[in-house]
Amino acid sequence: TLMTINRVFAELKAAQIGEFFQEGRERCWTFSDKRTLWKQAAAFLRSPVKKRLWLKCHQLKILAGLTALSHLSFLAPPPLPVFAANKHQWEIWQKLGYEALPSADDADIELEIWHYDPELFAKNNIADPFSLYLSLKANQDERIESALEEMMEKIEW
Repeated sequence: TLMTINRVFAELKAAQIGEFFQEGRERCWTFSDKRTLWKQAAAFLRSPVKKRLWLKCHQLKILAGLTALSHLSFLAPPPLPVFAANKHQWEIWQKLGYEALPSADDADIELEIWHYDPELFAKNNIADPFSLYLSLKANQDERIESALEEMMEKIEW
């Protein structure tokens, strides 16, 4: 709606994301390049991870978390492979008999339940680097911070 568009423009302006100009009655939004847009917007974006679970099961489809980061950098993989799914996929697996374990002790995998379907942007069954960055940026481990920087530098903007 027009009201939503007005609100979006106001929020982008307030956050100083991109540049705004007006041509007649038409308002326009532009940005210089994708890397700058990412740097301006990253602070306002949240992690896609809603919840973390531990499961006793075989491998799932989309690699996420430290497992995905280990594929995109020189970081060693974690002891438990990490996968991502959305809430709907998890509900289907529950109907098939999968149950979350109370801890990682007896688990085969860690499952991240995402706010959206991780397959939307995944490539080669690995979560996209932007979602991966957002899911791990709060981690204070220097090795992980360094691996995230390495991964982001490899992106062809």
